[in-house]
Amino acid sequence: MQESFVHKNVSIKLQYTESLYVSPFSLFLEENIPDNLQGLTICDFGAGTGIIGMAGILNGSTDVVFIEKFDEHLDICSRNVRDNFSTNGDLSISIGKICPEGINFDYIFCNPASLPSFVGNDPFFYGGEFGLDMINEVIRFSDKHLKSEGHLYLLVTSILPLKMIKNSIINSGFEYKIKNKTTIPFRPHYQGIAEWVDKNNATIGNEGGYYIKKCSNYYEDIQLFDIVRV
Repeated sequence: MQESFVHKNVSIKLQYTESLYVSPFSLFLEENIPDNLQGLTICDFGAGTGIIGMAGILNGSTDVVFIEKFDEHLDICSRNVRDNFSTNGDLSISIGKICPEGINFDYIFCNPASLPSFVGNDPFFYGGEFGLDMINEVIRFSDKHLKSEGHLYLLVTSILPLKMIKNSIINSGFEYKIKNKTTIPFRPHYQGIAEWVDKNNATIGNEGGYYIKKCSNYYEDIQLFDIVRV
């Protein structure tokens, strides 16, 4: 399947699938990446369609690494980048499962898989028992590859154990601020999430996560963490 996506008045052609698409999370991150990335090296960690890294190119970066561990999604990301930027000879682009040696980043952008593994049937969304596996992975990656003055932009949903995430950030030698926040409805595949959040709050205490209920509808807050070295 294919659609067009517009960033800064430029149309991007996107291949996608039923499970790999531009989600409200991706759109929120895309809207909040820095406007001027000229001269900066960036990483789209867990790239999916590649939309964040491609938005970074349109915002001026010419040195971009896309990292994606799922073979099917890696193929789609590669095709999307090729279809939109293959004629731009000024770009240095790497697309793969691991980061090339010796590269450090000014910005790392990550919309992590962050659902507990009992939800749905697509491992692309899974973040382990507490939904934190990929979050902890990108924090470790940033510890190795983020420049001294660099930034990790990390999306965090309010349904996760927030205190665990904050402790992981701080214990890894980083500090954070909430750069922006928005509220979106639960997605259709969120079966059992509200009960899971309630259980976490009952067992691990304060900041075990939260959701918002209005009438019979459920919502989550998406927070953009801006993480830097202490």
